[in-house]
Amino acid sequence: MNKAGTKNKMYGMTQSDSLFAKQLHGRMAQLGSTQVHSWMFPYVLGYRDRVPFFNVEETLIGMQKAFLFVQQIHARKGHILLVNTHPAFVPLVKKTASLMNQPYVNEYWIGGLLTNWQQLKYSVHAYKKFEVFMSSMMREDNIVFPKYGKAQKRFAGVQNMQHMPDALILFQATTTYKHILDEAKRLKIPVITCMDTYAPKVHVEYPIPVNVHSKAFFHFFCRLLVKVCAQKK
Repeated sequence: MNKAGTKNKMYGMTQSDSLFAKQLHGRMAQLGSTQVHSWMFPYVLGYRDRVPFFNVEETLIGMQKAFLFVQQIHARKGHILLVNTHPAFVPLVKKTASLMNQPYVNEYWIGGLLTNWQQLKYSVHAYKKFEVFMSSMMREDNIVFPKYGKAQKRFAGVQNMQHMPDALILFQATTTYKHILDEAKRLKIPVITCMDTYAPKVHVEYPIPVNVHSKAFFHFFCRLLVKVCAQKK
C-alpha cells in the first residue's frame, strides 16, 4: 500500500471538497468495521460507540487521485477492468462497465485471468462464438443449459477484452480475494481499490478508504466513474 495518511498539498480541502465530503457522510461512507487492521489506522479518524470511522478527507484524496488516473487512461483509449466480488453490486457494476465501454468481472473471478490470459483468451473467444450462435435460439426455445450459465458468469464481462487491462478497479479489497491483487501485482497492473478497516495488507497504487458495504456510496462512486469517462479529452 502507498504510504497511508499523507497529505498532498494539491488536494487541500476547498469549499467544493467540503460539499463532497458531506455527500460521503450522507452515504455512510465513513463508517468502518469493528475489525481494524493496524495498517488501516492512518485512515481512521476516531471511534464512536466502538465503531471506527474514516477520515473522509483521506477518502476524498484517494478518490481524486483514482479519478485523475482513470481520466488519463480513458484519454489514451486504454482499458480498465472492473472487478466486483459482492452479489449486491452485480447489476450496478455491469451497467457501469457498459457505460464506460470497459470489461468487467462480476462475483466469479477466474484464477489466472490476468497471469494466464494468453491461454484463457481462447476459452473467452470460444464462449463468444457460442454466445453469438446459440443464445438467441436458447431464449426463443426456452432451453436451459447449465454449462452455458456457468460460462456466462465467467466470461460475459470479458468477452470483448482483446488485451491485458491498463488498470484494474477492485470494488472491495478483502482477504478472500487477495489473489486478484496478487495477479495484478505480478504483472505490474495498477490497481484502484476500495478498502475497509479490515482490508488485507497489500500494495495498491490507488487505495480508497471507505465503507465497502455502503450501496449508496458505490452508486455515487460509479456515477462519478462514468462522468469522468464522459468528459471531453
